[in-house]
Amino acid sequence: YNNLLFDCLPDQLDLLGNEIVEWGLNHVHSDAETLDTNCRASDTARVEFLESHGFAKTPTETISMRRDLDQPIHAPALPAGFTIRSIKGEEEAQALAELHRAAFGTEYVTTEVRQTWMRVPGYDPDLDLVAIAPDGTFAAYCMCSISNEQNEVTGKLEGQTDPIATHPHYQKLGLAQAL
Repeated sequence: YNNLLFDCLPDQLDLLGNEIVEWGLNHVHSDAETLDTNCRASDTARVEFLESHGFAKTPTETISMRRDLDQPIHAPALPAGFTIRSIKGEEEAQALAELHRAAFGTEYVTTEVRQTWMRVPGYDPDLDLVAIAPDGTFAAYCMCSISNEQNEVTGKLEGQTDPIATHPHYQKLGLAQAL
């Protein structure tokens, strides 16, 4: 992916934002079709800024949630016969890529792309979870991460869950919530 993630003060958006977008465009991977970024729909100044630089809105949404970890985390409620486990390794990249493509109806996550995700510094296979159907099929997955570096800078203890995917045959069973 070519995700350009940045923040700056609103009064610095034109000056600093221009430099950031220019830097991003100059560093896009040669095989990429797009440069992506994110923005709250309610941030009209940033929306206008991004649109003025050729960015277009897409239907993709990010949901931010918070959970107090002072309370116990209850065991996930799974349908009968389903289990959750960590990914065993890159030998499961093909099955995970196939699941991703089915869940999102896209073609861009190949086995090689999924392996690239698994080779990123800081990747922890223990935090890459998969829900297994009774017949052994990969039904859903949730790739989680914790950036110790980011937590040191922010003074927070946060992690990410992205992406979360459920195969269409197994949607509405609570697998994503359990993951």
